[in-house]
Amino acid sequence: MLDLLASTKVNNLDARVKELTAGIPSAEKRLDDIIKKRALAFPRVKADAVKGKAVFAKNCAACHTLENVGAKVGPQLDGIGVRGLERLLEDTLDPNRNVDAAFRATKFDMLDGKTVIGLMLREEGAVYVVSDPTGKEIRLAKADVDKKTVILQSAMPSNVDSLVPEKDYYDLLRYLLTQKPK
Repeated sequence: MLDLLASTKVNNLDARVKELTAGIPSAEKRLDDIIKKRALAFPRVKADAVKGKAVFAKNCAACHTLENVGAKVGPQLDGIGVRGLERLLEDTLDPNRNVDAAFRATKFDMLDGKTVIGLMLREEGAVYVVSDPTGKEIRLAKADVDKKTVILQSAMPSNVDSLVPEKDYYDLLRYLLTQKPK
């Protein structure tokens, strides 16, 4: 994220970031706390796999396929339930913790000064085809790209905890946990 901010060429960036983030727990600690809280709460919640399937369709299917539903941008999720609760919590709430090289985001510094970050899908002649965080394909002319860099972050949003209401998230987890290899 700091790479993206640095590309804006803001004066005194380091000092401003330090001032604005003083007292805020690190992203890692914040996510660890959320993962622990939800791991403890999940067994007590009456989560519904049927509702979770709808949550998947609304929030995840733009990038992931499961039961032949969705797009093949991110990892295909059939059989994901074998990972268990702890791993699913980590994978969904902290997608940058264990990023497979095939699903690392790519940052494109454009000649016009803009920055585009997404999952590199393919090259088509003079064009890069990239998926944005919503799963939408973006076409970037290679001639308009100043620099292309693979970053260690996942293209998956790292704020699922705020994008998906907590009750819906538990329903999603229940649905994912029911997904066993056929």
